[in-house]
Amino acid sequence: MSSGYAVPDVTFVAPDVQFPAVQAPALDLVDLPSADVITDQVLDVLGTAVLGLGALSGALLAARAAMAGTRLLANAAVRAADAQCLRGEELRRARASRDLWRDAAFAVCRANARIDALRARIDRDGPAGGPGPDGRGPAPLPELPPALDPVGLRLDDVHRWLGDTDRAVRLVEAELARRTMAAAAAALGTRAGDEAAARRAARLRARRERALAGYAGADTETAAGAALPAYTTPLPDAGALGEERATELGAELLAGLDPAVPVAECVAIQRAVGHAVELAEARPAAAARHLSEARELAFAANWRAADRRETAEWAAQQLRFLRQPLPEGVDPRPEPGAELAALERILATGEAPDPRQRAEISARVAAREAALQRAYVSQLLRRELAALATGARPRTRQAAPGVEHIEWVPPGWGTEHWLRFALDTGGTLRVQTVHRARAAHEDTREARELDRRRCHEAGQHVARLAETAAEAGLSLDLVFDGNRVTADTVLDHTPAPAADRRPDDQEPRARRHHPGEQRP
Repeated sequence: MSSGYAVPDVTFVAPDVQFPAVQAPALDLVDLPSADVITDQVLDVLGTAVLGLGALSGALLAARAAMAGTRLLANAAVRAADAQCLRGEELRRARASRDLWRDAAFAVCRANARIDALRARIDRDGPAGGPGPDGRGPAPLPELPPALDPVGLRLDDVHRWLGDTDRAVRLVEAELARRTMAAAAAALGTRAGDEAAARRAARLRARRERALAGYAGADTETAAGAALPAYTTPLPDAGALGEERATELGAELLAGLDPAVPVAECVAIQRAVGHAVELAEARPAAAARHLSEARELAFAANWRAADRRETAEWAAQQLRFLRQPLPEGVDPRPEPGAELAALERILATGEAPDPRQRAEISARVAAREAALQRAYVSQLLRRELAALATGARPRTRQAAPGVEHIEWVPPGWGTEHWLRFALDTGGTLRVQTVHRARAAHEDTREARELDRRRCHEAGQHVARLAETAAEAGLSLDLVFDGNRVTADTVLDHTPAPAADRRPDDQEPRARRHHPGEQRP
């Protein structure tokens, strides 16, 4: 009979898909619509923004975030911050809400990684700074929020947490940068009684303090980045460089330093700026050379700090994703033990992974993402088939390790025929028209004619399924053959409605038709 195949492509992730284990008990679809149909009707009215994020949707979005580049995640975080201002009609459109959920989920993964990476940095380098209120150690840092699992939360709850977390993380980063600046100043020191040098150092630090205050108090990440001045002011000719101008340029260099620049590099930059300010009046050419050196040091320090942060946040995100337990039915093998140890070491030491480590970690993340996507495709197919059904709910079983069968009786087909959807570990979906195995006297001309009609109808049902699946973000570019008549035997029973089922001990084996040996 008819058969076809496709490689499903998830064009967007619907935010309301749950794991099968947490679904409500099956309803009688003869009398009531399925829970998924009711959900779709609610979404048409309210949009997905008002519903909680589904567990399977959240897991797949986290997987995609783990595979995305840091720049892509940063852009998603910016869009999620902008979306916090959206209200009314914009939040009631289902497709827009799906985009908002994707950006929000990506932003949550990035925020969790920022928290984990910052905690690892504090554990590695210490909080720095002088004695605390009790005089026995550094003052406590502002508290970092716990990581968030967005599953079950509404979109506005996630947006609220993102805004609070962004400000809390930047508050800690700014405080660490202040302590780093103070430690660098203490390492440089000033000559006793040199009040002029102390005033110059205070002026240089004052601009940095204002920049860090603006960075910590900004409402958005974009505004926070703008609070740290970019090095766009050209250096003047030596003849136009006086103490005042040298102080302004030096203060701009210090103010624009990345908050994660370590003490040693701050010392080198502050020393070069201090020499430039000190020599500006008497030896402007030498002061200009010191300023140029300070700018080169600042550029390099900022680049290295951004690179270290990107590596740490990447490692933290991969580690959190690989540590998440997989749901029942998703094959976890092999366990990512070596990759977890490598990621923990990267965070603990601050060292970058070598290319081989990074490739192995990325491959493990990709394998887990593929497994989650197969589970998502299977669950979305079940949901779309349930929406099309007017009789029995689709039945699912594991036909072999990594191969799942979804059996579905199209409306009006009765108990003799059904469609089988087989999703394998490679992500390929195969469709077959199956009929109940018959005794020899049942294999009549009329039965074979009905087989041919069901083959022809199967193509129409599959085309309708492809249309509804596309609306839910699942592209099924099916190659379908409804003309060839072949036969085979399987160890399965027809998924007929309960009222029409015969006892299991009386039910013959089923037969399926697929391309192969021609049947007479």
